[in-house]
Amino acid sequence: MHKWPPPRLSYLLTHTSTPSPPAGARTLDPDGLIDAVLERFADRFLPAPDPAPAPAPPAADEPMPDQLAGDYFRLDASKHLMVRMMAAMNAVHMDALPNNQFAARGLCSPFVRRAPLYYECGPPNQNEGGVGFRVVDGNRIFAGIQPVGSQERQPWWRTAPFSVWPIPLLTLLGLSAFAARSRATSPDRRRVLTLVAFGSSAFILALVLELQFAYDLAHTPLHALPLLWRVLFPVSSVLLLAAVALTLPALRAAPPARTLSSALRAGYDIVLAMGGLGIVWLTWVWGMTWPLH
Repeated sequence: MHKWPPPRLSYLLTHTSTPSPPAGARTLDPDGLIDAVLERFADRFLPAPDPAPAPAPPAADEPMPDQLAGDYFRLDASKHLMVRMMAAMNAVHMDALPNNQFAARGLCSPFVRRAPLYYECGPPNQNEGGVGFRVVDGNRIFAGIQPVGSQERQPWWRTAPFSVWPIPLLTLLGLSAFAARSRATSPDRRRVLTLVAFGSSAFILALVLELQFAYDLAHTPLHALPLLWRVLFPVSSVLLLAAVALTLPALRAAPPARTLSSALRAGYDIVLAMGGLGIVWLTWVWGMTWPLH
């Protein structure tokens, strides 16, 4: 069998080691040489740009960071409830800082004012994004946030702590009326608990169907079916409002609370009525009231 001789150059490179320089000899650093050449080339042929001029001082009527701070997200980006809820939970929160600067949660910080209603990432995160504001009709504030996109500042009662997280708590509270109804002795109280229980059930069913249609059936011929079931939202509101309207007369007709159990029962009825009002309020916040849209 014929054996090919190994290449001489590769053999030398793989079987020999680089001799050590004599003591005291000067060595050449290739990386340092390349860096030095590039630095001198840039200094000569690529001079540094002129520093950006200082931004003009804000006008008297220009909104300042403390007026622009808040939670920014878009509710009109989608007609589907789950998409709008996710927008609220992923809101961009902006806090005002001294010297006309912003701190944005999840983005670079701080944002420094560069022009009227325009802010850029300051040191040490320059060139990583910016935000421009636009005021519409004197009270609606929009922010073009790079790289998030266009957002609108929302009032506090539309933010997630007030418009999303109470939904499971209030619906569980409403469903607890089924258990309380079985132990109610007063016909008036049983009637109130029945309205709360079925009103909360209608709200949960409508909510589940809304979320189901938003993802699984939105692009099928069944997309028209929400017109058949979305009436559950206003029906739920009517039942809960009727329960709230009957709560006060039911409490008046009840005997005075002389024991701890009767006092707890009265307190539970009041909390239940407030929870019913909360569900009606959330129905209005998310635009689930009639007319359908």
